[in-house]
Amino acid sequence: MPRKQITWIKQKAPYEGLSDCMICTSHRSNNYGYPQITANGKVTSISRLVCQRFNPDMGELHSLHSCDNRSCINPDHIRPGTRLENLADKSARGRAAKGEGLPQSKLTEEQALQIYNSTESFRETAKSFGVALSTVYYIKIRRNWKHIHASI
Repeated sequence: MPRKQITWIKQKAPYEGLSDCMICTSHRSNNYGYPQITANGKVTSISRLVCQRFNPDMGELHSLHSCDNRSCINPDHIRPGTRLENLADKSARGRAAKGEGLPQSKLTEEQALQIYNSTESFRETAKSFGVALSTVYYIKIRRNWKHIHASI
């Protein structure tokens, strides 16, 4: 890594070594925990700015953290990638919200399990739980609430 770029990073975050996370303490974080900065009249995350600095041709790609630390701005921990790559990383590392953890969820894990095990018709089950018929169907075919099936 060129010395000029290392100096730029050092000014933004204290760190122990280049393999460690460089935690940005110089700027306020957004609601998601990513430090923000105004660059060229536009508010952007510092991790994205770092990623662009080291990957000038990244275009609309996202900046992905290999360390899972949103405050880290170590360029060795940030790489460009697609939204799908970011979602796959999140899922592979067990950080993806599921079931009750999703804000739009109307069911608890216990209720989803009851739906799965229900012997009533899909229509009756949907009415009993106050959900759409498709919700019952997707639970029954293990498309939704997949994680509850591991406990069966």
